[in-house]
Amino acid sequence: TDASGRLSREVQGARAREYGWDAAGRLVSVTDVESGSAGTTTYGYDWANLRRSKVTADGVSSSYLWAA
Repeated sequence: TDASGRLSREVQGARAREYGWDAAGRLVSVTDVESGSAGTTTYGYDWANLRRSKVTADGVSSSYLWAA
């Protein structure tokens, strides 16, 4: 865990996953590390802290829409 108590890394066998957080406490990246190769998924948020985007390690981009 990091200084704020958030999960920063988990390991299962040869696979590790690292989590990145911004100053607002939002998950901004997940990096999967397996046998020396790594792939990172990133997340973007709007002013209301709603997740708006996701880009996977292989470049697939997703957008999120939220209804009020």
